[in-house]
Amino acid sequence: MTAKPTPTQKASLKPSVSAVGLATPLASRLCIGNLAIALSVIAASTISQALVTKVGVKPVLMAGLAFLGGGLGYFTQLPINGSYFWDLFPGFLLIGVGLGFSFVP
Repeated sequence: MTAKPTPTQKASLKPSVSAVGLATPLASRLCIGNLAIALSVIAASTISQALVTKVGVKPVLMAGLAFLGGGLGYFTQLPINGSYFWDLFPGFLLIGVGLGFSFVP
């Protein structure tokens, strides 16, 4: 016989952005963070294709990895009671641009 998990245990079993209060329930349901990453990857990959033909693979790849590292570094400075758009969205965009620049070459 197992005991029912407490609400705190449920939150730790299923970590999400809304569990720490950064996203609204609507933003969590719509997966806006994943959509922001996907759309920025699409936009950045079209830009990076043109850049690869002009400047070469190495500079574009290095810029992509720098954007990706910048996005991950941005997430290390999140406030406890921040908002989704001002605190998470820029990091998602940086990661998306970094992925778009680093996948295409």
